[in-house]
Amino acid sequence: MHKIFAKTLFLGKNVVFLPQCHSTNQEARALNSSGSLNEGSVIWADYQERGRGQHGNAWLSERGKNLLFTIYLAPESLAPNNQYLLNLVSSLAIHQVVVSLLPTATVEIKWPNDIYINDLKIAGILNEVVISKGQLEHVYCGIGLNVNQSHFNLQSATSLQMISGVEFDREDILEKILLAFEQYYYQIKKEPIELISQYLNHLKWLGETRKFKISGVEDVGVITGIDDHGKLEVNIRKEVKYFDVKEIEFLH
Repeated sequence: MHKIFAKTLFLGKNVVFLPQCHSTNQEARALNSSGSLNEGSVIWADYQERGRGQHGNAWLSERGKNLLFTIYLAPESLAPNNQYLLNLVSSLAIHQVVVSLLPTATVEIKWPNDIYINDLKIAGILNEVVISKGQLEHVYCGIGLNVNQSHFNLQSATSLQMISGVEFDREDILEKILLAFEQYYYQIKKEPIELISQYLNHLKWLGETRKFKISGVEDVGVITGIDDHGKLEVNIRKEVKYFDVKEIEFLH
């Protein structure tokens, strides 16, 4: 599993495969500091000891069962206040591939960039950004997709195999993800508005009344979209409010 992906334009031309690591984002940072990475490099691990998701939550995965990887990007032309577009790119890419593999399933994006099938999480994304002199210097896009794992300690998790009953080739799926990622990545410059439109088309709970916890207090509101910084737009008692990732918690 040390393939160089020939179908892509720049993603996956340099692939670092690790049997085990703390986290692929951490490994990518270390490799980049030593000058070992160019844009589009992929760090792929069979197992992560300390994988992380949003809010600092642990990302738990069985050895050799799932896809755990980081894409290194250096989008200097992207303004720091537009970095949320990378969330859209990564979540749309994973969404597209999961839909292609599970065409009868209802696949949605849970803001900001988790991928869900019904109320079960199948993928998570953690983008870590380094800004220097007002520019996005380094972006480490960490992705975890549950592929062939058949049992989880969390009842809220699922995998491609659990839904389909089929065992998948992880390398083939990774290539599909990189191809889709490139497709959306190039839209940042050409069609950012279209990116947002596609994202909202797949946003879980859009237009629905949901319960939230805001500053530790339960409340009810309707998700109406995202703003031009990627914050969640929620209508609470006819007042539109905006929330960052750590400012609002979904309640089921």
